[in-house]
Amino acid sequence: MKFEAMFQPVKIGNMTVPNRFVMSPMGNNFANTDGKMSERSAAYYGARAKGGFGLITFEATVVYKEAKGGPRKPCLFSDDTVSNFKEAILACHKEGAKVSIQLQHAGPEGNSKVTGYPLKSASSIPASVKTEIPKAISTEELYRLIEAYGDAALRAKQAGADAVEVHCAHGYLVSSFISERTNKRQDEFGGCFENRMRLPKLIIENIRKKTGGTLAVICRINGSDDVVGGQTPQDAAAVASYLEKECGVDALHVSRAVHLHDEYMWGPSVLHEGFSSGCVTEIKQAVKIPVITVGRYTEPQYAELMVEEGRADLIAFGRQSIADPELPRKAKDGELELLQPCIGCLQGCVPNMFRGEAITCLVNPLAGREEKSCRCRRRTGRFICGICMCASRT
Repeated sequence: MKFEAMFQPVKIGNMTVPNRFVMSPMGNNFANTDGKMSERSAAYYGARAKGGFGLITFEATVVYKEAKGGPRKPCLFSDDTVSNFKEAILACHKEGAKVSIQLQHAGPEGNSKVTGYPLKSASSIPASVKTEIPKAISTEELYRLIEAYGDAALRAKQAGADAVEVHCAHGYLVSSFISERTNKRQDEFGGCFENRMRLPKLIIENIRKKTGGTLAVICRINGSDDVVGGQTPQDAAAVASYLEKECGVDALHVSRAVHLHDEYMWGPSVLHEGFSSGCVTEIKQAVKIPVITVGRYTEPQYAELMVEEGRADLIAFGRQSIADPELPRKAKDGELELLQPCIGCLQGCVPNMFRGEAITCLVNPLAGREEKSCRCRRRTGRFICGICMCASRT
C-alpha cells in the first residue's frame, strides 16, 4: 500500500504541510518549571519530525501567568522563553516538518496550587475532575486575556513557528464560553450564539493583528461534548462554520469530549480505531477549510481511507506518535510489519501528565529519552533493544 493520499502536501493558510500526518498536542511534562522548553522537549519533538510527521503540534502552551495547568507546562507569556522554543522548533524544521504551537488558558482545569491564583471559567461551574469551584472571569480580565493570546502568538512567530492553534475544546477556558452548558453570563460574552463566540473571535483577531497575518491560525474544537446539555455534532458544525466565515481561521482540529467523559479524550483500548471519525462528518460538510481529525488512530491504513474518501484532510496521531515516532516513515517505506501500535493502556502517558511527571510509554521505552539515546548513538553507533551499549567507554 503506497498511502498516496497521506503523502500529498496540503496548504493551511500560508503554511504548506508536506504530508497529512499530524502529531497532536499532548502534555508531556518535559518543559522546565520556568516554562522554557528543555533539551528533552526539543529531542522529543525532533524525533517525531525525523520520523516523518508533516505537522508537529507543540503541547498546550500557557498564554497567561495565572492560568498554568501544571508545574511543567511550556509558557509564552514572557519573552524569556522564546529562545528555548526556537531551539525546539529548529529541531523539527531541520527534518522538514512544520510546527504549530497550541495556545491555551486552562480555565476550570487549571491548577491553583501551582499558580497561586483561583481558577477561572465563563461561569462559576466546576469541571468534574476538580473539587475547586472556579470563579467567573471578569469582563475586564477577558480583554487583558485577549491581548495575552496575541502577545503569545507574536512570541511563537519570533521563535519560528509556522502556525498557532487556539485551544477551544475539552472544557478549558475558551470552550467554557462556547458551550451553553457552562456559559451563563449576562454580559457581551454570554447568551446568544454570537456572544458565546465573541471570545474566540476577538482572540483570533488579536493574533492576526499582532502577527501581521503571517502565521496560520488553527482552532481545536469539540465535535461533541458528550455530556447532557453540552455541544452536539450539529452545534459543532455551527461553531466550525462561524470560525471559518466570521473569524477567518485557516483549519480546524476536531477532537471531542470534556473531562466529565474524558474516556473519549484519551481513547482507551476498548475504543476502536478512529472512534471519533464520525464527529467530523457534519463539520466537513459545513466548511471548506482543511479539517484535522484525531481519536485513536494507530495505523496508516485507516488514515489513508479517511483522506482518500474526503472525510478529513489531515489525520492527527496522538499517543500513537508517542508509541512510534517513525510511523509515517515506516508507512512510506512499506515497513508496516515494524509498526509499534499504541495499545491504549493509559499507564505512562495520561496518569503521569496529571501527576506532573514526565510521561513514559510501555510500547516505546525511549519516549522522552530521545536526547540521551541520540548521544549514545553518536558515541558508539550501537543501539540494541532500547539499551545503549556504550562499550567504547571500557
